Amino acid sequence: MPRIRPPYPAASGVFYLPTNVNNVETYASAALVLRNGLDWYGQVGTERNHSTKMFSLSGHIQRPGVLEVPLGTRTGDVINEIGGGVPEGHTLKALQPGGPLAGIMGPSGMDLPLEPEEYRPTGTLMGGGGIVVCDDRTCIVDLCIYFEWFCEDESCGRCTTCHGGTQRLVEIFRRISRGEGRLTDLNLMQLLADSLRWSNCVHGQASPTPVLNSLKNFRDELLTHIVEKRCPAQVCHGLIRYEVDPAHDSDVEAGAAICPTQAIKSENGHYFIDQDLCIKCGACREQNPDAIRVMDFQATPSAAAVGAAAD
Repeated sequence: MPRIRPPYPAASGVFYLPTNVNNVETYASAALVLRNGLDWYGQVGTERNHSTKMFSLSGHIQRPGVLEVPLGTRTGDVINEIGGGVPEGHTLKALQPGGPLAGIMGPSGMDLPLEPEEYRPTGTLMGGGGIVVCDDRTCIVDLCIYFEWFCEDESCGRCTTCHGGTQRLVEIFRRISRGEGRLTDLNLMQLLADSLRWSNCVHGQASPTPVLNSLKNFRDELLTHIVEKRCPAQVCHGLIRYEVDPAHDSDVEAGAAICPTQAIKSENGHYFIDQDLCIKCGACREQNPDAIRVMDFQATPSAAAVGAAAD
């Protein structure tokens, strides 16, 4: 359980005894330094950050995996040269470095050297060495829902600031994803982020970092969700609908057969989706990607879909 500091773990930690708290990577590096010497350890890396570091690449990347590179290596080189870049036909939208509490940055993060000091001025953290790559299929609102839900779920609940604050952020973003966002939500997010800084531990203090980054780097996308009631990435279930493509009407039979709510119906030889029944699970689209298309919820339905529903 978190506790007010001081005392710090170095003075009073496990069983109230002096405790050395570090991650496994630090202990492994310490052993190598003791075995081979500091000069050996500093042969690669930068003047202020010696040696190498392990990084994991995941998300919208052609070659995901775990790799080891010298500290100071350009982030873009790791993603493009080692990871192969984003999948063909898509563009880079965002980077999520260092874990859920480390924030979200735009494509400008590709120019940063992999050093903690270079990331901090951007409002993000290099953290433990995880890099999640997001292309244009990513919705920032959906991403914030995931991160804030994680923060809420991981909260110990000891301080109301953290537990209640993360709950409110999740509720706001979920409401925005349903098309019920309000312009006042932007100020409310900032107010909650300022309040969360008074949490008892770093978990609560850092939990609004993705939200603050989104307000700074992706404000236009948040406004599109709130004002236009539209999800540019067509991810938020409350802002999209599935529709049968008339050009592939005959190909949707397999998707209709596995629809869990039987939302895909047939009338006069034509298929259409009953929007009241569709839960947007994506099963039909996965089964018949050419036959099912995703539309903005407020977009005008195709004439074929309107006619089939009317019949």
